Amino acid sequence: MKKYIALSLFILITAACSGPKADKGAVVTLAYTLSCDGKIVEQTTAEKPFLFEMGDGTVIPGIEEAVRGRKRGAKISVQIPSDKAYGAHDPVLISSVPVSLLPKAQLVPGEVFTAETPDGRKLAATVLEISTATETAMVDFNHPLSGKTVNAEIKILGVKKK
Repeated sequence: MKKYIALSLFILITAACSGPKADKGAVVTLAYTLSCDGKIVEQTTAEKPFLFEMGDGTVIPGIEEAVRGRKRGAKISVQIPSDKAYGAHDPVLISSVPVSLLPKAQLVPGEVFTAETPDGRKLAATVLEISTATETAMVDFNHPLSGKTVNAEIKILGVKKK
């Protein structure tokens, strides 16, 4: 029997569950599908699951909130608003960049490439337009899913306490 729980902006669907609860410090193993605008944007499987430690910041807040307190076997459907996913779209993160600083293979509007920040962090960047006259490109350094609501179908495969 499925149990439907309304929790603020989330709708959770749970199945029979057992074992320890996913709470701070627990290592959680998930199979999930993330979609946005009707398209699958990321997917893991039981054969190639995603592992993370609750509270370590390696997963978007909406997924962590959806699994918090749940046990192995839980199946969760959740709609995650942008502030709990990849954040709001920030116009300050759109910049004009000299074409010479971009990877040559990524010089097509709409292409997403990996950029590295001065402190070594990697982030996705999208080429918006290219000006041959000024040899610059407008690049959006926001996450490609910023400002968007994402949907997640999650199955908790395991929860281990540290």
